[in-house]
Amino acid sequence: MTDIIMMLLAFLILMGVVCFYNAVINANMGEGMLLSASTIMLVLAVSSTVFGTFRYGMWGICGIALLGAVGFLICLIRKENKKEQFTGWIVIGSLLLLYLFWLVIYHNDFIQHIDEFHEWAAAVKYMLIHDKMPTGGDFIGGGGQYGFASSVFLLYFQKFTGYSEQNMYVASTLLTFIGLLLPFSNYEKKDGKKVWIYIGILYIALYSLYVYGTKSLYVDMPTAAWAGGLAGWWMNRDPGKKKCNVLILLAGMVTLHFMKQSQGLLMAVFVLLFVLSYSWMIEKKRIYKPQVLQRLRITTGVLCLLLLIGTAGVVLLIGELKPVEKTVVSEDGQEYETTSYEIMGKELPQGAVNWIDTYTINGKKAKETMKSFLTNGIGNRLTSRSNLKLAFVPFVILCLMLTTIYGDLYQKKQESSYFRCYMLVMSLAYSAVLYLSFVLMFTYGLSVDVKSSARYFSGCAVYLFMLVMTLLLSRENLKRKTALKYVLCGIGAMFLYGVNTKYIPNMTALDKDEVIGYESISSAKHQVQKIQKQIGMEDKVYFIYQVSEKDFEEREYVNSPVLYYMDTQVSNYMGSPWRFLEEGCNIGLELREDITLQNLPDLLTWGGYTYVWIYKSNSYLNEKLPEVFQMEEDVEKGLYKVIYENERPVGLEYVSAL
Repeated sequence: MTDIIMMLLAFLILMGVVCFYNAVINANMGEGMLLSASTIMLVLAVSSTVFGTFRYGMWGICGIALLGAVGFLICLIRKENKKEQFTGWIVIGSLLLLYLFWLVIYHNDFIQHIDEFHEWAAAVKYMLIHDKMPTGGDFIGGGGQYGFASSVFLLYFQKFTGYSEQNMYVASTLLTFIGLLLPFSNYEKKDGKKVWIYIGILYIALYSLYVYGTKSLYVDMPTAAWAGGLAGWWMNRDPGKKKCNVLILLAGMVTLHFMKQSQGLLMAVFVLLFVLSYSWMIEKKRIYKPQVLQRLRITTGVLCLLLLIGTAGVVLLIGELKPVEKTVVSEDGQEYETTSYEIMGKELPQGAVNWIDTYTINGKKAKETMKSFLTNGIGNRLTSRSNLKLAFVPFVILCLMLTTIYGDLYQKKQESSYFRCYMLVMSLAYSAVLYLSFVLMFTYGLSVDVKSSARYFSGCAVYLFMLVMTLLLSRENLKRKTALKYVLCGIGAMFLYGVNTKYIPNMTALDKDEVIGYESISSAKHQVQKIQKQIGMEDKVYFIYQVSEKDFEEREYVNSPVLYYMDTQVSNYMGSPWRFLEEGCNIGLELREDITLQNLPDLLTWGGYTYVWIYKSNSYLNEKLPEVFQMEEDVEKGLYKVIYENERPVGLEYVSAL
């Protein structure tokens, strides 16, 4: 009960910041919620950067909330039109009801998705423990990153409740819905039905549009939701509040970038292009000129063609990459061979060479990635958990069709032409950038099968769908209301078809046994707790997991929780060998032949490890480990203490089974 009270207190203070923007710049309640979330991220990040602690940031947020409450009351007393003060209450009321709903359905939930363990949840946990941003080398997700805006927002709630995995999901879902509901922030009481129809359809649709639905700490959905929210809000905004509108737009776009560095920046660019083109074409009514509409269609065709030609040109250039063997003489006069690259006879600089070697960039990779990319975009569904087999390209076509229906229903055929052109160019540009990112910024193994493409496609799909739903649920008068009801029922029925028995375990904390990887995660967490009771704070544990080939796909449901719950006290499987084979070892996903089990003593020495944890053994480890170390008994899974002599590990002493 205390946990719920503290979460409600956090929401109340969040509302105080909303009141601050309502009083100072006349932002409505829905707009104020977006500004409030951005402010919390900014104030906490600045507090950590400048003062080395989040404490002052939390005080600052509480101070802003207090000022906001006082300012709101003063404005309420002075204003003649008190109704204006509560514009957007339908959004705030909806968010509060949803917030209470999430507190119930996520009760006793646990972190369960791979990247959450070593990235997003790990960042929140790090900030809560160390009271600073996770930008240093002691963060398990890697230092030097700055795209943690969403994690900072989650931290705000953790400061009230203490460490709570269930509340991370509550806060993350709230962050997503702040963006999802932004387009309706100017809607009044009479439009409440439209808002709840929108919420109902989106809540069900996300299960079929995104692999993790609404319950996730991944930043794909908040990024897409805020981008779609800004675009939809721009169509429904109050054009008279120019300064307020500029602040909201800038705050939202900057936050997008700091939510997710690359995708967020790309979505911010798409939002900016939408704002500029919508203002120029629709608001200034240029779209009604036949010659302008014709030019728009021609420009769209040209842009699509240029995107295709540009992407093909990059692929052709990659195909022209040729390795060149060079003999280099070092300062001491020794000669050694090195590989450089050239394109069309021109040698590339060393920085480009290192980049090419790191990501194995070549023509074969580009072709294989293109094949997988097209297959996934056209034929593979966005999520395997839903009954609805909906791939990205067919969904884009569906959005274009719904936009045409919008034009017929509202008698806005010229406007619908603009929206179709924008969606077509944006989808193609997004796909081109995503494809080139796989080729140029992903390792060979991750690129050629583009397994993660569905997640990225989902971001664009949700963005487009938000635009479509905002158009269909417009505040404008509509004579053919019955036709719109049928369209909305059809959309709802389509996404309802996607709901199945996997919906409950993946969208709530109920039926946990059915969550993918539940047994592995629970087992890893349980063993970590046992180990932490047996070792000291200064001890370090080397982790070995001899997973079989048939279970290799499930490895990260053990590796990731182990790293998350033990943090820097355990070897990082992404940078250290965690499985040993006759041909070498696994570091992350990569098979390395230059490190073998014979190197384990060196690994233990360099890392200062005092224990070895064998999570699972196999015949190879059982046979070879006694050849490396003195062992009194046969190899068993469990915890071993490292025996050092002359600062070198010489044996392993069995401590306990786990």
